[in-house]
Amino acid sequence: MKIHFYNFNKRLTTSEQPDETQIEYLEYNCVIKQKTSFLNPVLLIDTNGVLPLANYLSLWLENEDADDTLLGYYFVDDIRLGNNKIFEIVCSVDALATCRSEIVNSTAYIVYASKNFNRWIKDDRVPILPNCVSYASTSSIVEHQSGNPVFSSTHQDNVVILSAINKLYGLTHYVMHESDLIEVMNAVSNANTAVWQSLSQQFGSAIQSIVQIIRLPINDNVLPTKSTNKLLQLGDYQVVPTDPSLPAYEFPVLAYTYIHADCTVGIPAGYLDFRLCEPYQQLKVSLPFVGTIDVNITDYRETGNIQYRIAIDLLTGSICYENILNDGVNHVIASYSGQCGTFIPFVSSQIANSSNIVQQTAGGLTALGLSVISQNPAPAVIGGIGAIAGAFYSSNQKITSVIGSYSGNRSDVLTYAIKCTLIKYDTAVEPSNLTEYEGRPVCKVDVLTSYVGGFVKTSKFELAGTYFKGLKEKVNQLLDLGIYLI
Repeated sequence: MKIHFYNFNKRLTTSEQPDETQIEYLEYNCVIKQKTSFLNPVLLIDTNGVLPLANYLSLWLENEDADDTLLGYYFVDDIRLGNNKIFEIVCSVDALATCRSEIVNSTAYIVYASKNFNRWIKDDRVPILPNCVSYASTSSIVEHQSGNPVFSSTHQDNVVILSAINKLYGLTHYVMHESDLIEVMNAVSNANTAVWQSLSQQFGSAIQSIVQIIRLPINDNVLPTKSTNKLLQLGDYQVVPTDPSLPAYEFPVLAYTYIHADCTVGIPAGYLDFRLCEPYQQLKVSLPFVGTIDVNITDYRETGNIQYRIAIDLLTGSICYENILNDGVNHVIASYSGQCGTFIPFVSSQIANSSNIVQQTAGGLTALGLSVISQNPAPAVIGGIGAIAGAFYSSNQKITSVIGSYSGNRSDVLTYAIKCTLIKYDTAVEPSNLTEYEGRPVCKVDVLTSYVGGFVKTSKFELAGTYFKGLKEKVNQLLDLGIYLI
């Protein structure tokens, strides 16, 4: 046999083998003259009194007609000086280096590794600390086709949609602003006519033709309006400015009553950080007019983006979000709804002033005498002024029954962008410090060839090949404890 001695610096739990072309070694020929173990041999060597300072060796079976056959790699556990300058070399087999070829080609259940790990698996070995930091990203909601922002950021003079029935166009949805609505209502209420005609214009055909008024914080350029404006006609009454020199009111009208929008917001996280999943990180998304919701970050592991489809009903102010899983099929995994519009109680405001109006009307009639009543024989006159007031209250109370509520649910008014907030908790070990020493979760059956060059830990490893039982047991135990596969 031949013995090659090395000064070889290697970890005890690595499969690395000495490179004889680079590492200096001493070579001795050896004849086995007494019993010894192949797993834990004790070699007696006459070095002529020279101390064999080496920490590693390999045993080779010398073949005359072929290359020498490797019997195994061994750690030098101890060197003892015997009689007559004979040194005893106490060895133990390096099972990982000896069986490296079979280990690399083995298939096993891999628990942890520093290569090909799954960053989405929770690592229970790492304790979470209470301190944390947060990161945020925002993204605007944009109209589906144009890409223009849907919501206005000014929060002033919002869009108003006045829905009315008139004899020219039927049911018409006029688009204006809050300042326009004030002017229109002033023009309607300031009709300078006789008392009964004024009452009819203010609380009869004109007002009753208004179906609803809703205020929306939406940009004009995304509203689906027709190409031409329409005159403002309430029933059979055309609303004109109080200043006769100004032209009649005309406004854009809706061509259809909904908006489709989209939004994609990025997750503000380091994608290679193993703490990307819960419980190391928590992800919260604030949806305008809905509120803040908890989101499972692992649902978006492929792209790191959260995608929403959004629909807005312009007549009810309802807004609906569909959370799309970006998996190539665009599956909807969640939906949320809220209210982005505020109904303006135009009738309720008139009811609040109705008693004053009626009192002023009664006082005026008393001053003018019954001649005024006789000059305007309206049906409501039958039964006196009390009947007029009763009919007025009754008709206006019915009109207040509109879809929605006056509360409007105008939440998140400070921003109309979707905000993604990531809360990241510290751990006792940084990812860069943990990977090479302990690996990261893999949890799958695989061939170890793909894991050469780093740490790997298996479960219930079983070495193949025709090795001694003791050697197999040692390899199996070391793989389950974790080795460096070099």
